[in-house]
Amino acid sequence: MRLELQIAIAFLLDLLLGDPRWLPHPVRLIARLARGLERVLHRERFNPRLAGALTTMLVVAITGGITWGIIETARLVHPVVADLSAILVLYTTFAARDLAHHADRVYAALAAGDLDQARKQVALLVGRDTTDLDES
Repeated sequence: MRLELQIAIAFLLDLLLGDPRWLPHPVRLIARLARGLERVLHRERFNPRLAGALTTMLVVAITGGITWGIIETARLVHPVVADLSAILVLYTTFAARDLAHHADRVYAALAAGDLDQARKQVALLVGRDTTDLDES
């Protein structure tokens, strides 16, 4: 199956299903990997810029290698299993439905004048402290 079709199917699945809450999301696992690598590199007293570059390269290489391994192992079973695996991997990389849902909740809280609630909702979208954010 062509990659373009795999991407289209994965994106449609995301629009229909969103991110299942029961499934450990790969982005969380990747973030955990990045934090762990960063911690090790900083503990070894690497230059911060070098540590960041190494972390980025290692995270991309490791996640790319794991993804390739999953799809190629599935290909050994059957080409259709490889296509389904690729679609599943791609599906986990999209978050359009959930991002839109979370953004709508931020907008609704701001429209209602509830800045505290809007901050809580923004915290679901970003990885930083939102307690001091203003409305803009």
